[in-house]
Amino acid sequence: KTLVSNDDIAVLVGVGVGEYPQGYNFFDSRVWRGQIEYDIHEACPPTESPISPTESPIFSPSLKPSDTSSSMDSVNLACSNKSYLWTTTEGGTTSYGNMFEVFAPNREDQKAFIIKNFGLSLQSAGVDVRALVYTKLGTYEGFELDASAWTLICDTTVTSNLFGEFTQIPERDCEDIHMAGPERRSFYVTLDKSALLYTQGKSGDGVTTPFASDD
Repeated sequence: KTLVSNDDIAVLVGVGVGEYPQGYNFFDSRVWRGQIEYDIHEACPPTESPISPTESPIFSPSLKPSDTSSSMDSVNLACSNKSYLWTTTEGGTTSYGNMFEVFAPNREDQKAFIIKNFGLSLQSAGVDVRALVYTKLGTYEGFELDASAWTLICDTTVTSNLFGEFTQIPERDCEDIHMAGPERRSFYVTLDKSALLYTQGKSGDGVTTPFASDD
């Protein structure tokens, strides 16, 4: 089920995790309740300096694109546009964690983007929780029990906001995750308390069913 769309990314229905930090009980068709903040990078307009009629143009070698440079390498990060993707705040049960996938579709006008941080739905206000976020390239299916397949990108303590408000993980506490379509990447958000809210997917939702998307 698609909730939002603007052609950037899709969040897929995942699984709930019953333990911290690595689970062994998993609950199918669980929708991550939260927010993803990401930057879409666009090339900055070129800046032209006036040249005296008596002078020849001088080009700096450092401004010449390299044959081996990636599209991300040649982008001025100052020209990025901050964007957000929300899934849902409806319904929900609690547990220690949630595994889900983020998919960037392949489009002709696809722009590289960087996932910056996450907003969490937590059960009660004013509670301090340790939040960990792991990631891996590709699907999480088949890797739920393989801790070596996951990379830790966030490790912080947050104080939960009011019920219904996302609790933001500070951007400084998360490593940037670069993505460009077509790409599928998994995330695992886990807390040291059974306070992470997620929503049970509808009957028939599989772990690869889009629940919220920007396309």
